[in-house]
Amino acid sequence: MELLDYVQAQSPRNANLVAARIDKEVGRIARNPEAHAADLEVPDLPGGAVARKSTVTGYTVRYLYPLVVQGKRHVVIVSIRRGNRKALEDQAYLLRWLEERARHVP
Repeated sequence: MELLDYVQAQSPRNANLVAARIDKEVGRIARNPEAHAADLEVPDLPGGAVARKSTVTGYTVRYLYPLVVQGKRHVVIVSIRRGNRKALEDQAYLLRWLEERARHVP
């Protein structure tokens, strides 16, 4: 939501287009999470999870796959940021996101 608010403030006409492209890429990731190469620079990931990233329209989507919870493999979108910032390198940020996502796993 923060990302979409930023895009809306910077360029209202492009906000819907950017949001649609990001949404489409997230859908691709959900359908085929192993399509993107592992990001080997990310340290200390939980339980065999692999950090991966995808780019779309100048934004980087960073995600973990597979993150196994209750025996099921999940894709966890960690961040969607402009450019190539590395949110996964900030362990406190990653832990906060994982804890938040774990609360919402069915």
